[in-house]
Amino acid sequence: MLLPLTSCCWMTASDVTDVCRVLEPISWSSQDTPETIRQIKVHNAKLTAQLNVPVYDALSVAVGAEYVFADLVYVRGGYTFGAVDRSFSTGAGINLALGFTEVSVDYAFRPLPDYGLLHSIGVGLSF
Repeated sequence: MLLPLTSCCWMTASDVTDVCRVLEPISWSSQDTPETIRQIKVHNAKLTAQLNVPVYDALSVAVGAEYVFADLVYVRGGYTFGAVDRSFSTGAGINLALGFTEVSVDYAFRPLPDYGLLHSIGVGLSF
């Protein structure tokens, strides 16, 4: 999955002030070398936030981060604020391309208040 990069440009002139072009994608410049482009594509980080507004429960906010190396190894972590039964979670995974098939293995860890520690392992096969 590719996420589009966006740019925001503030212009000040007599006619136009504070114009932000959010939907314009950032393009590679002539000063970028193949090595810098490769390094950018190898390392990927994502930050997320989620607001949970349930009907019969308290409001909670969740934040998380994921680091991906070479679309091969994934490391994740997150925390939920305001929820009694959830706090932090962490996990890791690996994604292997074998010909036309992809195999992924994911591990997650999360403490549960009345039950102890929850460990989950998932195996995925895509073709």
